[in-house]
Amino acid sequence: MHSEFGHDIVLENIELTCPDCLQKNIRTAGTRPRKGTRVNAYMCQDANCAAKRAPATPRQFTLQTSGSIRALIDAELETMIESMYLDGAKAKNVARFHEVSDAFMSYLRKEVDAVIDRGLQQDALIEAPTDDTAVSIDETFFVIAGENVYAIIVRGYKTRKVLGVNVSTTRAELEMRKAFDEAQVNTNNRITTITADAWNATRAMARHLGYPVTLIIHPHDPPYDKAIIERIEYTPETQAITQVGVKTDIFTTPRKREYKYLQSVNKLATASGRPRGHPKGTKNRPRNAKKKKASRKSLVERAFTQFSKMDGKAMLP
Repeated sequence: MHSEFGHDIVLENIELTCPDCLQKNIRTAGTRPRKGTRVNAYMCQDANCAAKRAPATPRQFTLQTSGSIRALIDAELETMIESMYLDGAKAKNVARFHEVSDAFMSYLRKEVDAVIDRGLQQDALIEAPTDDTAVSIDETFFVIAGENVYAIIVRGYKTRKVLGVNVSTTRAELEMRKAFDEAQVNTNNRITTITADAWNATRAMARHLGYPVTLIIHPHDPPYDKAIIERIEYTPETQAITQVGVKTDIFTTPRKREYKYLQSVNKLATASGRPRGHPKGTKNRPRNAKKKKASRKSLVERAFTQFSKMDGKAMLP
């Protein structure tokens, strides 16, 4: 790599990967013209690559756009941004440490400030209820005095506005429900579609809403193109849940869409009619009272008692 200060940096022991699927199954694909010269090109050979449109058109890239180099660049940029915005370091010191020019740091700060401004505009408090019917639920956490503090955020898909926020020390179902209820107050319509990347708390909350809802779960673990879709419906006595597991990316049209589904019906819990505690007017037995020990009868006595209760037709052998 050639830095802005004229230094040549040698990168060793780096395996090139596809920029989309991050797999190492690649091969050379000739050269490409770049700024008066030519650079080596590569081709992804992974059959499950999301960027592969057809067998004859796999993902092609160069060294600069490979997944390995992009990961290094992203890590370097993240370190620069954290030094300026979290640690409070001066841009000149960051530029000197990472061997980049002051002009590049000015450009980086300008771009980051623009992203923050767009986010603040989107996250501004809503002045009137929106028409969102689909929301996404996500959370982030901060470590304060050695304890994790979670910020649960519910954002509307149509308006891109934050409709509900809840700050808690746990990610329990009750805390998810508080943020969701606030979002429901800030919408004119009932929320019927929820997307999330969590399993237990969000799923339990969706199943306990008491009305039909669609829950789309995209897990954290790779591959990220998989999803679990749950449709929850009700009858007066039952709750029907249809789970659909999507094997490939549902938003990729040229590829084959494979899925498996599972249906289950659960009876709604009904309150028991039996009152709790002792019947009215009865007294509790003293704690020190002892049960009367039942006398042990012999086998012949028990048999005789059992046959004596019958209709008289049975006889002892």
